[in-house]
Parts: sequence; C-alpha cells; structure tokens
Amino acid sequence: MDAIGGTDICQYRDQYREAMEAVIEAKAEGHAPAETEAPAEPKGKVVDLMSALQDSVRAAKQARGGEGGEGGEGKVREMRLKKKAPTKMAPANKRPAF
Repeated sequence: MDAIGGTDICQYRDQYREAMEAVIEAKAEGHAPAETEAPAEPKGKVVDLMSALQDSVRAAKQARGGEGGEGGEGKVREMRLKKKAPTKMAPANKRPAF
C-alpha cells in the first residue's frame, strides 16, 4: 500500500504511460499502434472563477461598511507629496596647498 499524505495512490492509474508503452511495444513488433479511446470528460462541478472572484470582492466590500454593490467605485482623492527638507552638507575639509 503506497500512501502519500494519507491518500492511497494505488487507486490511480497512469493512463498516458500505459498508452505510450502500448504504442512503443506495437512499433517494436512492427505493427501499427492501436487506436486509443478519447479521455472521458471530467466528472464534477465546473466553477466560474471570475464570478466567484467578483462575489468574494463584493462580500468583502459589504463587510467593510456596505460599499459593495454593482459597480462599487472606490473614493478617489488627490495625494499630496511631502516635500523633503534640504539636506545640509558637511563642510569640506580644507588642506593647505604645498
């Protein structure tokens, strides 16, 4: 029993590898490789990630104070840059000329 992280990996098959081995074996024997089946469609729920993201953003905005809703624009305001004070330079070391 091979287990990784508590998951039994013996239940999975490497279908790609099996198909490639069959193709290689057929070519080695001089036969044309057999046609393989198309992979089955994935089973499960398909999630619209964009809708999920928009719902998440809308819920977060509403939790912060009800600014959510359709087309909830944020407040725009002008940022003012702080002016830096001029730096004072140290006096130059003067040496006598020889």
